[in-house]
Amino acid sequence: MGYQRVDPFRLKNLTREIFVKAGLSLTDAEIAAEILITTEMRGVASHGVMRVEKYVNSILSGGIDPKAPLKSVQNGDNWDLFDACRGLGLVASYKAMEHTIALARKNTIAFSLVRNSRHFGAAGYYTNQCCSKGMIGMAMSNGDIIMAAIGANESSIGNNPFSFGAPAGERGPIILDMAMSKLSDGKIQIARMKGEELPPESILDNAGKPSTVPQDYFDGGTLLPFGGHKGYGLAVMVEILAALLSGSSLLKEARAWNREPNDSKGVGHFFLALDFSQIVTQEIYNQRIEALIDELKSASLQPGVEQIYYPGELESIEEKKSKIEGVGLLPETLSSLQRACDKVDLIFDL
Repeated sequence: MGYQRVDPFRLKNLTREIFVKAGLSLTDAEIAAEILITTEMRGVASHGVMRVEKYVNSILSGGIDPKAPLKSVQNGDNWDLFDACRGLGLVASYKAMEHTIALARKNTIAFSLVRNSRHFGAAGYYTNQCCSKGMIGMAMSNGDIIMAAIGANESSIGNNPFSFGAPAGERGPIILDMAMSKLSDGKIQIARMKGEELPPESILDNAGKPSTVPQDYFDGGTLLPFGGHKGYGLAVMVEILAALLSGSSLLKEARAWNREPNDSKGVGHFFLALDFSQIVTQEIYNQRIEALIDELKSASLQPGVEQIYYPGELESIEEKKSKIEGVGLLPETLSSLQRACDKVDLIFDL
C-alpha cells in the first residue's frame, strides 16, 4: 500500500480548518493542528492526522467540548491541578505543559496534573515542548482499559503512554515516547490498513488466545504489555500519577473515546518540567550530553546494523525529511480526512 506525499503546510492548514469548523477557536485549532502535523512529520502516523476524524466524531456527538476552558482548581508554588472540562486533550495538554515550564523557571522543577480530559495524542510532543525551552520533561496519561494485566485474559488497564525528553543541542532532542503494550492501538490500526500481521505475543483475541491478526484486537481482543511485568508495572505507575492523583477516571471508569465518542468520562495527565540550568551550567550539560550520545553510538555493531540511534533520533531524521519531501499519508488516512471534512461541511483540498 503506497504513501502519498503531502505538503505539511497545506496539511496543517486543512487540519486547523477542520477543527475550526468543528467548533474550536482559531487559537486552539492551531495548537491541535500543530501537534498532529508535527507528530505526523516525525513518522508517528499512529498518533497523527489519522486521529482527526475520531476527534471530530467525539466533538460532534458531545463527548468533547470544543469551547472548554482549562481551569486551575488547586495549586502550590511549583504545581497545579487543572480541570480540562471535557476539552480536547491536545489543547489542554499543550497549555498545561506551557504552564509547567513557566513554573519550573521559577522553581527548578514543577509538575501539573490534568483531570477530565480526553486523548492527548503523542506524549513525546509535550516533552519536546520542554526540550525546545532547554528543559528536561516528562508526560504521561491514563486511558481506557485495552491491555491485559499479567495473567489476565481480558483487558484490565490502559495502555498508558509515557514520555521522557532531554535537549541535545543541534543533534535533536532525546525523546523516549512509549506505550506499555508491545504494540499501540494506533499501530495495530496501521497494520490493518496495510494488511500486515502482528508480531507474536502482541494481542489476545476475544477468547483470550494469542493472535497475530489485527482485526482480532478490534473484535474484542486485548493488548499484551511489553516485557511482561515491566510494561504492566509501568502502566500501574502512570495510572497512579495521571489518574489517581488528578481525580480522573480510574481503570474501568475510563471510556474509549474513539469507540464511545459521546461518553463524558475523562482521563488524566501528568506533566513535569525540570530546569537543569539551575543545577548545572549549559556548557557542562552540552558537553556531557554530547559525550553520552557519542559513547552510545560508538558501540560495536551487530551484523547487518549500520549505526546506533539514540531515542528520538530516527524521528528527528524523519521530520527533516518530511520538511523537504512532504508527509507520507496512507490512502485510508486521506479518506478519513475527507470524511472529517464532509462532517463539518468543509471542502477537502490538499
